[in-house]
Amino acid sequence: MRAESTLILGVILVCLASRVMAIIIVDIDDGGNHLLNDNTYQDDEIRLDYFTTNDPGTHLELTDSGSIYNLTTYNKSTAEINGGVVGSSIGVYDRSTLTVNDGSIHSELGAHDNSTVNITSGSIRGVLHAGNSSIVEISGGSVGHLNTWNNSTVTVSGGSIDGLLCVDDNSIIYLYGSDFSVAGQSLNYGDSLRDYGTVGDSVITGTITGILQDGSALDKYFTIRKAYSADIVIVPEPATLLLLGFGSLLLRKKR
Repeated sequence: MRAESTLILGVILVCLASRVMAIIIVDIDDGGNHLLNDNTYQDDEIRLDYFTTNDPGTHLELTDSGSIYNLTTYNKSTAEINGGVVGSSIGVYDRSTLTVNDGSIHSELGAHDNSTVNITSGSIRGVLHAGNSSIVEISGGSVGHLNTWNNSTVTVSGGSIDGLLCVDDNSIIYLYGSDFSVAGQSLNYGDSLRDYGTVGDSVITGTITGILQDGSALDKYFTIRKAYSADIVIVPEPATLLLLGFGSLLLRKKR
């Protein structure tokens, strides 16, 4: 009898927990501009333009006092995180655009389907996934792991990557900065980490160090899938580019 009572109590607790954790999906697809500055949707998922294509797309801005559980954007909609908290994750789809200028994303951020993501500040505590021909620019803030695949392009010129750099399936990461090296070998403009890492059965691995364009130090382990045209490529900071261009001009004049 006691075991049966315990079982019933356990089922009741699970059901109550399920009710508490139930996520309500809120669709916003009116093509307007929406400011979220409170906790109205802190346990909910907001979907922008999931059913409708607007021109221009629906726009959502999250500010310091706002919170949301999940956010997904579709069909050229736009979202701007200028503060506040995303309790779980953000998914960016269908040529939509996300800008992260501040705030905290507690789980992960995924860019898909020709979408664009710009990160200038803020925190992404989990993984940043870039796939399906998406474009991601990171110039500040902090990111956990950076994982790219399927023809995506990622540029990193600032901020911090706290985890791994993983490149797969025809995607590419461009690192902007100076003094890059792998295993004591200095890297120059246009160098590919495929040529400097340790070649294994299926991946090329190593540790890349250097200074990003904003002055942040980079010291990260990387993996590049060997079977595809995935790569990590070095791009110099603007001053170095100018010197390279000036040097080429002098060479042409001497000739």
